[in-house]
Amino acid sequence: MQNSISEIIKECFWNDYKIDEKTIEKNIKDNDVSFNKFLVYKILSNSSFPSARLKSLYSKEQIKEYLPTNVIDKRISERIKLVLSVLFREPKEGVRPWKV
Repeated sequence: MQNSISEIIKECFWNDYKIDEKTIEKNIKDNDVSFNKFLVYKILSNSSFPSARLKSLYSKEQIKEYLPTNVIDKRISERIKLVLSVLFREPKEGVRPWKV
């Protein structure tokens, strides 16, 4: 998990937040829902591999819980569809399921 978190920090946090690996680990371990939703959104927004990054941190149930539901940003909406297709095999129009 430690390696995944350091990659997420590099990919998703561009010095816009002061955050470190211990903070992320603690909030995940403590099941801080608002932080986890924030982290999932940052991963969806900035990660090159959102499905793999999410899978490395959370269970499938947690991913479903933390994925945003009402998203205005089309790019994020498409990335959510991709995550659902890849991790849950939920067919979405225009998205092919892949295995991570």
